[in-house]
Amino acid sequence: MFLSMSQNICQTICQNIYQSIRQIIYQNRLCARARNLPPFLPYILSLVLPFALPLVLLTVLLYIPSLAYAYSFDPAPLKARATRLLDSGELLECVDVWNMVRTYSPRPEDRAEALVRMGDVYSLFLDQPDEALAAYGAAMKVHPALPVLENGYFNAGMILYEQGRVDEARETFRTYLLRYPHASRRETALFMLDRMASESGFTQGTERGSTPQFSGKEPVVRVAVARASDLVFRSSSTVNVQIREQASNARQGGLVLPAGENRCYVRGSSLVLGGRTMGKSVTLTIPAGQRMAFDASPAVYGGTFLLLAEGDQVVAVNHLRMEEYLQGVVPAEMPASFSSAALQAQAVAARSYALYLTMRSAGKAYDVAADTGFQVYGGMDAGTAKTRAAVSSTRGRVLQFDGRVVLSYFHAHSGGMLEDDRQVWTADMPYYRVQHDEISNRTRDMRWRFSLTGEEIAARLREYGFSIAGVTSVRIGQRTASGRIGTVVVETDRRSVPPSESPLPKSSLDGASSGRIVEMKGNAFRLMLGAERMRSTLCDLEWQGSSLAISGAGYGHGVGMSQWGAQGMALGGASCEQILEHYYPDTRLVRAY
Repeated sequence: MFLSMSQNICQTICQNIYQSIRQIIYQNRLCARARNLPPFLPYILSLVLPFALPLVLLTVLLYIPSLAYAYSFDPAPLKARATRLLDSGELLECVDVWNMVRTYSPRPEDRAEALVRMGDVYSLFLDQPDEALAAYGAAMKVHPALPVLENGYFNAGMILYEQGRVDEARETFRTYLLRYPHASRRETALFMLDRMASESGFTQGTERGSTPQFSGKEPVVRVAVARASDLVFRSSSTVNVQIREQASNARQGGLVLPAGENRCYVRGSSLVLGGRTMGKSVTLTIPAGQRMAFDASPAVYGGTFLLLAEGDQVVAVNHLRMEEYLQGVVPAEMPASFSSAALQAQAVAARSYALYLTMRSAGKAYDVAADTGFQVYGGMDAGTAKTRAAVSSTRGRVLQFDGRVVLSYFHAHSGGMLEDDRQVWTADMPYYRVQHDEISNRTRDMRWRFSLTGEEIAARLREYGFSIAGVTSVRIGQRTASGRIGTVVVETDRRSVPPSESPLPKSSLDGASSGRIVEMKGNAFRLMLGAERMRSTLCDLEWQGSSLAISGAGYGHGVGMSQWGAQGMALGGASCEQILEHYYPDTRLVRAY
């Protein structure tokens, strides 16, 4: 009876479809042969559809979940992470995370945004204009008219002009104005076109770009020392408060806070401090020699502070001189018991990194962050006479390559091999290379092992934006020349992300697998699991049914100076200069101020 009812219903539906098709054919005056549809077609379809429809519906219902998993990568967590990395001065790490967004997201808007952001970091912070142009160009190919490309066109035009490629710059600025007629930098683009039209004697191929130069004066470093939605700070004396950026509903004038504990939070877009609505940012000043601490941190700070509202968070930024800053960095990054030459090398590396960022952060609210993501700043009371001597004896000395300050990375222990930065992240700095570093192993044996379940890995992947149910296996994709894990392949039991045409890290289909695999760089996998657990990528992976065992050597990314290696060289009689020459080849030690 059910079959008979299905046939009657299907025959009625097919008759209606048949008449509709004939009407469309006649209305559109299609060929005569197409008009002669056989009259028995609805009857045949009515016999077939009762059997075919349940199968079709069942197939669709079974396939819908896989479709949801196939295209349900959420880039928001990685975008937020990339923004935080840029804010804290972790430039190479920032580029790498944007490259992950570009790789995994199926949306052209996300891929274009990621490429533009990569181009911005290459251009504004890494002094790599060619890489920036390549990123902007790739973004324009993804979708040439997306709103996010507004900055890409403008910045590309500026780079081309600075390189002396006037014709290309002119065309890029014209495209920018054509596609974004109400752009925020429209007047600047028009000015650049007028300037190119009026300039003479400037030929293509002339380098017009400029690299930040030393001022000869000790710079001020702006360090983000605390961040909270309800920021509590304690001072040993009264605090003078001056409003920097006035809010419309703020009371006029400054404020003097009593010694002891005070609170600051955000209401709307304004700071509330001492029970008063203040501006969007305020300056706190305490007398010389006095101390201030934030939240539960034991570190104490002195000098001048900027409190500013970032969303619903209050950020505290300590302003202090470079050498004062380093007095709190060196003992926080390297044991004070290390040899003087190793501590001096650490001071030079930390100073070079900080100076690199301060010379390129004019448009930001702060230059560096005080946490382990960048280089730890332990405050005024950190250190000993030995660490203070290491800083003062190297005052103003930095590493330079090709006339530019070096972005001097360092890590705890190389495991016996140094790594090329391009294998760890995406950007490439010319002074990092693969080389042996056995002195680190001879100084300290740092081998380690741990395991975790597939569900733990799946949870971390979900935190990164992958909608997966579980992990069925993990294996090494490839190794780098240093022996580290270059890529990791994670096989899931659901389709997680669509295929990508981008370079590594990538997602691709495995013909031997029933599901989707996610492939990412080894260091990205390490950071996803936690750098305190997976201490380096100089390791082995062993999948054991439903868990992963990881065993390796070293601690850190392996790029730049190994701190334990520096100590080993110092114990062997090497000087600060010799240590730096080993870990940063082809660089020069110069005095910036």
